[in-house]
Amino acid sequence: MRGISSSLVLGSFVIGLFLPTVTGCSSSGSGGSGLFTIQGTSSLATGDWADVNAAVLAAAQHREMVVETESQPDPKTLEFNLLTVRSEPVTVIVTRKSLADQSVRMSQEGPIALNIEVKVGRFGDSKREQELIDDIRTRLGDLVGSFTTKPLPASWGGWGN
Repeated sequence: MRGISSSLVLGSFVIGLFLPTVTGCSSSGSGGSGLFTIQGTSSLATGDWADVNAAVLAAAQHREMVVETESQPDPKTLEFNLLTVRSEPVTVIVTRKSLADQSVRMSQEGPIALNIEVKVGRFGDSKREQELIDDIRTRLGDLVGSFTTKPLPASWGGWGN
């Protein structure tokens, strides 16, 4: 009988130690509908709104990812779901502060401030998130302006050179 009660006490102690650690992992990050969500990495960039899709596609290819879906949940947000070569989910959300000026063609709007938010994997990977953001930012810079598209950097390899 003594062995059983000490096992229960020990088991309760282990559970008591484990629960604060698990609940401490949760945060109020965006995206994900699970109980435990972890916020990704976000950063500001400047670029043409019309070039966001091309920049995300090129950056994904450079980081050995593929774009599975893209959507525009509202006029100020573009959302991309990617997959890594290891089948890890990646979410990229690009937002702009204001709606596009309807009196100006989208291709002539000019560079605007963009917020890029990236989450790699189910638990996040800040290093790879920042690398993907940097690649998106680089490509947006290459695409700024009308008809001045630069080829992908040679170090990126692939189909864009």
